[in-house]
Amino acid sequence: MEPTDVTEPAELPPPADATAEADDDERAPLPLTVAVESLENWQRKLKIEIAQEGVAQLYEERLQKMSDNATVPGFRAGHAPRALLVNHYGKDIDKEVKRKLLEDSMKQALEEQELEVVGLSEFDGDAVDFSPDQSMAYEITVEILPEFELTEYKGLPFKRPSTDVTDDDVDKLIKHYRREEATLLPADEQHQATTGDVIAVDVELKVDGKVVYQVEEHPITILEERILDFPFDVDPSLLRGVKIGETRAVGITTPENFDEDLKGEKGDLSVTVREIKRPELPELDDAFAQGLGVDSVDDLKAKVRAKIQDDKDDAAKRQQSEQLGNILLERTPFELPVGMLKRATSESVLRQQVELMRMGLDKENAVAMTTKDDAREKARENVEKRFKIHLILRRIAEAEGIEAGDDEVHAEIHRLAAEAGRPAGVMHREIEESGRLDDIKSEIRRRKVLDFLVQHADITEEEP
Repeated sequence: MEPTDVTEPAELPPPADATAEADDDERAPLPLTVAVESLENWQRKLKIEIAQEGVAQLYEERLQKMSDNATVPGFRAGHAPRALLVNHYGKDIDKEVKRKLLEDSMKQALEEQELEVVGLSEFDGDAVDFSPDQSMAYEITVEILPEFELTEYKGLPFKRPSTDVTDDDVDKLIKHYRREEATLLPADEQHQATTGDVIAVDVELKVDGKVVYQVEEHPITILEERILDFPFDVDPSLLRGVKIGETRAVGITTPENFDEDLKGEKGDLSVTVREIKRPELPELDDAFAQGLGVDSVDDLKAKVRAKIQDDKDDAAKRQQSEQLGNILLERTPFELPVGMLKRATSESVLRQQVELMRMGLDKENAVAMTTKDDAREKARENVEKRFKIHLILRRIAEAEGIEAGDDEVHAEIHRLAAEAGRPAGVMHREIEESGRLDDIKSEIRRRKVLDFLVQHADITEEEP
């Protein structure tokens, strides 16, 4: 999913006691004066003052509610003298009224000034002076959504990748399925290693003539585009055609996850083959197809073709979304609020750490991997790109009146529920209670905007 809608309001002081909120919807707006000063990095300083009559009105309302319910020795409920109530409960009433005034005045001021806030600077409500006999004034500094000029977004030029499925595509995937069911047989000394072979190798790496890595009879598998389980990233051609007992050598640069003192160093890698096992693939017949859950080879080919088509369609959508996003970024230069970008980057790094630990990495190494300067900078760049594209697409949606309809939201929740194997009603309730409904609406809107851009784009079809 794309970034959470960044127009969510900044955290405001917590509301006063819920029992005092019953009449809030009916209360008239507070008598405010608001002065706004523009600062750098999309910050705005608001000087807010609540007129004395507004302060006094809320104070008297709260005092009256207290009078109706308070128990003071010697008096029936609702009959205690005002001065006695103030003496007994004055500090609590002052605290409650000030918190409520801060909450309501901030919200009202931001709405009146039409500011879409994405961050609130540190604010000490306790430092604000309060008295029911005078106006209440304070200052806050907020970060707002960046303003930018939306350039022409219709007729964007982009290349649409081919999604044609060839017979060769089908044959390759079926061959992959057959390799998974293959029987490994020892190869003779004249056999030349090829794709699919499982090889036992001795591996040695020298840096400046000194052995820094060594392993014996390490099992690896030659694949089309890489060598599975090989300790270093080398091209599969290094071992294609090799025979038992043969040694091959290549120069490499040690990877970033290598020993701290040796990473990035030039080294000499040698690989000696000790054993080769070649896969004997099962026959492609109806029996093989039935083992995969279909009736015949023809049914298998049809199912494989449909799968490849779905995969290519999904990949094409991702690619065209990436293309359109990059074009929009180039045409719409603007900067994000510094604080928002910093917070979002920290959240992204934390999510990466959690994911690494979920995959089995210990916390210390997960933190180390994600907080290196280059890793954090990459996370910042990715976050910046995602948020900028998100904001541009949001502006296009507003300009074109594109929204997520109720039927589309229900359909999306049903789809998610079906994928998770859960009742749609239960998932819908959980999504609403967790506050994720806006995320789903935002994602639907994003997809609809991208579809709109594709419909109005200048498209060049790529050759298969």
